[in-house]
Amino acid sequence: MRVSQAGFALPTILIASVVMMIVLVSAVTAVSSINKSLDQQVFRQIAREASESGLVRAFECLRSNNYVRQWTISSALYTGRPCTGGTSPSSYLVPQDTYGRITYRSYYQVEGGTISQGDTQLVKSNGIVELLRPDNSVYDTIEVVTVLRVRKDSSVGNIPPIILGE
Repeated sequence: MRVSQAGFALPTILIASVVMMIVLVSAVTAVSSINKSLDQQVFRQIAREASESGLVRAFECLRSNNYVRQWTISSALYTGRPCTGGTSPSSYLVPQDTYGRITYRSYYQVEGGTISQGDTQLVKSNGIVELLRPDNSVYDTIEVVTVLRVRKDSSVGNIPPIILGE
């Protein structure tokens, strides 16, 4: 009888170990997923702020040029570029920063296509966050687009821009 009782502990320990391992793997997976989701929220907010910076810059460029766009489809309005635009950013809103273990940079691009409806223009801005490897190469890009409606009314003066949303 002693022999049969001594062999019973090993299967019990193995089963309990497998169950505990499954619980541990599930917990690690859940924590990892939540962490990635929170990181994405942070970077989407940074991209949204970059996009809104582009809208402010575009509004100032329009206002300074009697509400006529100076940038074009082939020469978009980028971070650090003059109101006439360029083909890439000459600087970044956030040149390089670290959030947790992730290094990133951000900039905006205001597209040059004109969407006019009477005295109203729609301006579309892309806020871009690039996630960087240690060698500064980009491994992921997060982009948020916002639209601004700009109107000019000479009898009332400048009407503030209205952000239509993402």
